[in-house]
Amino acid sequence: MTSTTRTPTEKPDLSCLNERLQQRLMEMAAAEAAARQHALALLPAGNRRAALRKLQLRHTRELEAIVADHGWPTGPVVGEESSAYCLQLLLVCGDLAFQIRCKALIERAVAAGECHAVHYAFISDRTAVALGARQQFGTQIDPVTTRPYPIEDSESVDQRRRSVGLAPLVEVLEGYRARRLQADAPTRNDMDPKPLDRQAIAPHRPVVGRTAPGSGARG
Repeated sequence: MTSTTRTPTEKPDLSCLNERLQQRLMEMAAAEAAARQHALALLPAGNRRAALRKLQLRHTRELEAIVADHGWPTGPVVGEESSAYCLQLLLVCGDLAFQIRCKALIERAVAAGECHAVHYAFISDRTAVALGARQQFGTQIDPVTTRPYPIEDSESVDQRRRSVGLAPLVEVLEGYRARRLQADAPTRNDMDPKPLDRQAIAPHRPVVGRTAPGSGARG
């Protein structure tokens, strides 16, 4: 029988680990989506958040452990779909300090060609708005006004959006408003206090050797 013992210079086979991470991230995203849907069906509004926030807190702690052990879960590691799910979990986690740490990891992954720049755009905007700064890409939408939170140099926002693969902002806003009207979603006390154009977070081809757009700007 052939020995499977590794020498100290050999790299471990991470395929099984990657598959487990991939599956777990998909499970977490599915659970969060189900909890959100359930919460939206509950009244009064004050009771809608508790179960969802509790689940998101557990997911945040688990995601922190994953990132601490393995770094940011990029497409080459867990697959593009699971990496996008991971970003979604990060965006709604509510832990700003953790989001800021992951923003730096995502920025480096984009520069290394292991993560699409659109992921940086979302987390950059998310943390900027949370800090009271202007966002760069217009991904964060005020649920009350259905307009983006303040944007840095708004005249060139579509140019920045195009550079990371996002649709023009006016198209996204039209779709966002139409979906809210169709679903008769609440305009206040939204389950996500800073909504975003979620449909844009999808598997993307990583941009090899590309630095994160706007990484030198505020937010």
